[in-house]
Amino acid sequence: MEMSSYQSYLNINTIYERLKTISGNPSIIEKIQQCLKSWDYDSISTIEQYKEDIDQVVEELRSFLFANIESEEVSQLIKEFILCDIYDKLFGFVKKCCIKEDIKLYEVSKRFCKTNGSPKQLGDTFYSFVPKTAVVELSMLSTLRTPLEKLKCLLSFYDYIFAEVKGNLISVISKYSDKEIDIPFIDNKEVIPIVMAVILKSKLFYPWSELFYIKHLGGDHLENHKNFSEVFKVYEESLNNILKLENFVSTCMSKTKTLNDTMTVCETINFIEKQHNVQNVQNGTVFSEEKKRVATLISKATTEELIE
Repeated sequence: MEMSSYQSYLNINTIYERLKTISGNPSIIEKIQQCLKSWDYDSISTIEQYKEDIDQVVEELRSFLFANIESEEVSQLIKEFILCDIYDKLFGFVKKCCIKEDIKLYEVSKRFCKTNGSPKQLGDTFYSFVPKTAVVELSMLSTLRTPLEKLKCLLSFYDYIFAEVKGNLISVISKYSDKEIDIPFIDNKEVIPIVMAVILKSKLFYPWSELFYIKHLGGDHLENHKNFSEVFKVYEESLNNILKLENFVSTCMSKTKTLNDTMTVCETINFIEKQHNVQNVQNGTVFSEEKKRVATLISKATTEELIE
């Protein structure tokens, strides 16, 4: 099923409407809810049992209430309905499995926000901004109930980050040239620290639980849609990187050097010339190496060789 076909049931109300439309029965929701009362999901003790039971219940509901309907949507709609219906119980179970990681991540988040941290403290990146739109979008993750809704949220928050990275890069490059140019490839390694910063700034209470929930209950979406799979991997990598920080954030904030994001044309030219003059200096620091890398990036982005 193409991603566009999912657009119509991203929340419980649209799931209701689609089920009513496909079945032609205005009472179908009540019938599904009545059937679900016979499912003793309170006795389930593992996430694998939840997955197996949900798949079984979907098949039983489809054969009982939608036997003569051929639509490919039905099974997925029923599954989305079930996940919405039992979300509080299911996510409560997930939180118990992930409490250790969630506490660690939240503690780092508090320290990061208290010290007004930036992506440059979290990895090798030229960018020090944290897109507010991405922070707001990600902060909504905990209000969503199905893996599909949560994956759409992750996709949106990453799109906001990438758009701002691209916009900042265009803005920097436009200072040195008024000709049309190709935008240099944006390395994912440079974006990851921004993703980490957005996660920390969003102050999610259960970021690892969200990861666990999506990974185990949204596997079909991850397998069938490359965009979802890729952005989920970025989210997972970012969380793992944050877990490795532990006390790093609070101890390095006041010591880390940063590059100026807003240089004038003259300042930028002077910056590039200085870096070219120190290309052969031995035993440079990590920060000096980064400045040389940035100067090289800017130079490449404004040369004739980039336009062919």
